[in-house]
Amino acid sequence: MSPRINDLKKGAGGRGGCPLGARPARLGWVLLGTLDFPTGSEAHAFERECHDELGRRGLTPFLSPKSMGRLGGYSETYNAALLAPDEALAFVLELHGRIQSDRPDAEGSTND
Repeated sequence: MSPRINDLKKGAGGRGGCPLGARPARLGWVLLGTLDFPTGSEAHAFERECHDELGRRGLTPFLSPKSMGRLGGYSETYNAALLAPDEALAFVLELHGRIQSDRPDAEGSTND
């Protein structure tokens, strides 16, 4: 979240190189939480699912490509007045839990 501009940004990143949140933190963003995924493709798929679900809820990108500059990721930004940080974190955790429970290899899964 960026308190300066009252927006939220979601993102997926790998463990190599710059730690997730380090570069945005230098620009005033505050990391609200992280989730670990076994592969980058799973992280990216989860990020897409978050984006799609937020779109179904009527939330659209908040910032423009120009406003994001070199950081990029304008399509991953949301107005914090419409989605408060605690609600955003709860949404991400709930969606992650739902997806994990739908996995065929999830413990107690009813998917055959």
